Formats: sequence, C-alpha cells, structure tokens
Amino acid sequence: MEVNEYVIMILNLANQIKRVFNMATDYSGTQTRILYFVLAAYPAKEIYQKDLEDELNTRSASISTMLKKMEHQ
Repeated sequence: MEVNEYVIMILNLANQIKRVFNMATDYSGTQTRILYFVLAAYPAKEIYQKDLEDELNTRSASISTMLKKMEHQ
C-alpha cells in the first residue's frame, strides 16, 4: 500500500470514532473539539473563552452559545 492509502484509512477511522463518540455522548463536533482542547491539549493551564475562539477560529457568540449548551448538559 502507498502512504496515501494509509492516510485515507486513518482519516476514515478517525471520522468513525468521532461519529460514535458524538452519538454516545450527545455532543456535537464543535463541543467535542472544545472538550479535547480543554481536557487533553491544556490540562494544567487556565483556559479562557478567547483561547477557544482562537483555537477553533470561531466567533465569540458561537463559543458563548456552545459553552452555555454544554453547561446545561
């Protein structure tokens, strides 16, 4: 197999894992990215909303809405 075929297989597997996780936890893709950023990428650092906006390249209102939804879950 060529490298490109392995890359495609890995990306497909990653997408399947994301779908299963999202269905099992009722989190959307963006919510999952927020959780990963907060829990895995920076576990020992204080994170502010601005950090999430920069990391996810998202507007302030979008992040604020997403965080409120996650708090209620």
